[in-house]
Amino acid sequence: MSKFEERYGRIKLPVYDGSFSSYDAMREAIPGLDRYFKTDLYEHWRIDIVNLVKYIFFMYDPKSDLINEYPDDLELRKEVAALDAGYQKFEDKFPEFVTEIFEFKDREVVEFILQFLQVSKNDVWREWMMSEQELFQLYKIRGQLHENLSIEQIKKKAELGEQCKVIITRIKALKEEFYGDNRDLQDHTQDNLIPVSPENVFEVLNIPAADYKYLQVGDVSK
Repeated sequence: MSKFEERYGRIKLPVYDGSFSSYDAMREAIPGLDRYFKTDLYEHWRIDIVNLVKYIFFMYDPKSDLINEYPDDLELRKEVAALDAGYQKFEDKFPEFVTEIFEFKDREVVEFILQFLQVSKNDVWREWMMSEQELFQLYKIRGQLHENLSIEQIKKKAELGEQCKVIITRIKALKEEFYGDNRDLQDHTQDNLIPVSPENVFEVLNIPAADYKYLQVGDVSK
C-alpha cells in the first residue's frame, strides 16, 4: 500500500491515485468528480486546478487521515496536504499563491472548498439551511405579536421564544459538524460566503423576496 493510499484511501474519490496531466484527464479517470463543484472547473483559468482539487480533498474530506495525523495543527495539515497535492516549496517556502490558498485570500478557492463541503456533508448542510428557515419563520410569527397581547398570545410568544432557543442550539451544533475543526475556515466564511442569516438563507433556498423582505430580522421584537 502506498503512502497516499494509506493516508487518503478512505476519502470520497481516489484523486490521489494517478498523475493527471490535466483536469480533463482527471475527470475521465474519476467519474463523479464534477458533482463536488458547482463551478465548471474544466473551463476554469487556474493552471494548478488538478493540484487544487487534490488539496481540497486531502485537506477537507472528513475521511482524510490528515485529520488524525495533525489534529491540533491546521497550518501543518495544510502544508502536508499541499505537498501531497503536488505543490512545491522553494527555499523552504511555498509560493505566494499557495499561501493565499492557506489564508483564504482567493475567494474562488474558498468557494470551491465550500462547494466541496456542501456536497460531502450534504445531509448536515441541508439540515442547517432548513433549520435557518425554521428559525426565520418563527421570528416572523413572533414579530407579528405586538403590544396589548392577550394571555394566550403572551403564552404563544413565550413558547415561540423557547422554540427559537432550541433551533439556535441545533444550528450551532450543525455549524460545528459542517466545519469540523476547520475553525479558521469558519471564522473567515460564516459572515461572508455562508448564508447564516435568516434572510440570506431564504435567498439561497430561492424563496421570493416578497415573502421575507418586508420583515427584517433587526425589526423583530424580542
